[in-house]
Amino acid sequence: MVVARDDGTIEIFSYEHGSPFPLLRFEIKIDESITSLDIGYISSSFEKEVLLSSYSGKIMSLVPTSIAKNFIGVQESASKP
Repeated sequence: MVVARDDGTIEIFSYEHGSPFPLLRFEIKIDESITSLDIGYISSSFEKEVLLSSYSGKIMSLVPTSIAKNFIGVQESASKP
């Protein structure tokens, strides 16, 4: 479950098997009000990302760590022996 708040906070929750209460897995706060949020396959066909827009018109994406490592890893792996 993804929650976007007017104060710029984005929270990602999940549920453990057998527990009625959600667990906070990730939280970030941007300095702008969030106007819309969607989840889908944006830069990867394997993992979903969170796409959001802010009041000022910025469009941002929150990507899973594995996708971020792939973007960064191209340069890192080239420099390693």
